[in-house]
Amino acid sequence: MQEIKDFLKEFGQQLKKRRKAMGLSQVNAAHQMKIDYRHYQNIEGGKINLRLDTFLKLIDFYQMSSKDRPFDVNACMNLLTDLDKVEAPNLPKEYNMESEAPSPEGWSALYHDFVESGQAGFISVNCKTGLIEQINDKLVWTLGFRSPGSLINKGLGQIFTQESAEEMQQHLGDRSPHISKPFVVSLKAQPPAHPIPMMAITRTKKDFSNGEEHLHLMVLDRRVLDGETKKVRSLLAGQNPLSSHQLHAI
Repeated sequence: MQEIKDFLKEFGQQLKKRRKAMGLSQVNAAHQMKIDYRHYQNIEGGKINLRLDTFLKLIDFYQMSSKDRPFDVNACMNLLTDLDKVEAPNLPKEYNMESEAPSPEGWSALYHDFVESGQAGFISVNCKTGLIEQINDKLVWTLGFRSPGSLINKGLGQIFTQESAEEMQQHLGDRSPHISKPFVVSLKAQPPAHPIPMMAITRTKKDFSNGEEHLHLMVLDRRVLDGETKKVRSLLAGQNPLSSHQLHAI
C-alpha cells in the first residue's frame, strides 16, 4: 500500500528531526525506548512496518503534539490497525484448484509431504471454543510471530483477516468429517503489513478420547505453489497415497 509507505517515510523523517533536536544519537534513543538499535534504525529510515504499540511509544517519547507532526495521528493509527480489512492480492489463476476433489489419501499425502517437511502451515482449532490449540513453527515464523505459544488459545481473528476469519467460522460450524475443497485465505503478518494470501484445505477430526472435534487446516503459500503446483494437484486427487502405517500416524 503506497499510503503506508509514504507515511512510514514521512514519519521516519520526523523522528530523525526530533531526535537531533534532543541531541540524541540513534543508539541512545533506541536504548532509552528499549527498542533494538537496528530496528529503530530501520524505523527512522522508513524501511519497516510499525506495530501499533511501537508507534505510540515513539509518539510519547518524542512528545509529538499535533503541532509538531505534519500528519493526522488518527489516520495513521487507522492505517496501522485496519490492515485486516484490506484485500490480499489474489493468487494466480493457475493455482485455482477449487475443482479438485480431495480424498483422505490426498490429505494425508499433503500432510506428509508438506507439513511434516516444514513447507506448509498447519493449525488445529477447537470447533466448540473456536480457539487455536495447535499451530506449527512454519506458519508462526511465516507470519512473523515469536513462538507458537503466543497464538495458542487465541481466536482466529489473531491471524486471519476479518473476511477470512468469518469464512473459517463457517468451516468450524460444519462438523461433517469431509475434507474441504481448496480455497484462498488471507493471513495477517507481524509487524502489520499487507495480508498474505495462501491456499487452504480443512477437515474436521473427532478426538474419541474426550469427544471434542477439531478443525484441521493446512495452508500453502505462493512459494510452495510456485514450485509444487503439479504435485499438489496430484496429491489432492490421491494419486500418491501413503502406506496404511503412514496414514494411521496422521
